[in-house]
Amino acid sequence: LLIFFLYVDKSGDAGKYTGTNSRHYILSGLIISDDTWNDTFKRMQSFRKFLKTEFDFGMRTEIHATELIRINKHKEYRAFKKKTRLSIFKELLAQIPSIFPLSKVLNICLTKTEFEENYAEFQTLAWSRIIQRFDTFLKKNGNQRGIIISDDTDESLIRSLMRKMRAYNPIQSRFGGV
Repeated sequence: LLIFFLYVDKSGDAGKYTGTNSRHYILSGLIISDDTWNDTFKRMQSFRKFLKTEFDFGMRTEIHATELIRINKHKEYRAFKKKTRLSIFKELLAQIPSIFPLSKVLNICLTKTEFEENYAEFQTLAWSRIIQRFDTFLKKNGNQRGIIISDDTDESLIRSLMRKMRAYNPIQSRFGGV
């Protein structure tokens, strides 16, 4: 029996779109099996060493694509000229298939303006969708087990959602049936 890890990160804020905040709420997840995790980790470590050697990019500095393109929050990125940051970004994009060759990606992108004006449950909707897709992935791979790992998020909301979904989770299939 394999165990699959789903690493989830978010982009955007969970609030209604007001014109001054993010227009989208996005969850992206990376699925890695426990039998490939160690090799994947080693490849990522090698890549981080390459970034340190080639660009003097800190081994513990979190990689943020948006910060590589346009510095916003993270001061450590200011040490790099834009050309260097873009070179790091291009190198990362080029190496992703080599670092994660057997991994799968799940993405949920909610465009807030496509919902009713009063709707504000973007975080709940996005998380329920990514959990459903991970569950479908696990079932299609022989009813395997999975663990979801996330950055700092509303843990109580996610825990409550998971409990509700275990009890009642009707998902319509696009192929007919439930």
